[in-house]
Amino acid sequence: MAGGDTSMRRAVGTGFRRAGYHMLKAGFEVVSGVGAVVDEVVKARRARSSRSDGSASVEAAPTRITVE
Repeated sequence: MAGGDTSMRRAVGTGFRRAGYHMLKAGFEVVSGVGAVVDEVVKARRARSSRSDGSASVEAAPTRITVE
């Protein structure tokens, strides 16, 4: 039964390592998402403040990228 104990321990260790890796990747994605939201809020505030001085600010259209 000692051999089964070792393989179970190895499987649990490997599973925890894989789960930890996926949690790190998910955490990075969450931080990236929050950064994107903050970036858009900053852009919107800058655009609003530049329009309040009387100048008509026209934002550039999004760049279209063709994927082949």
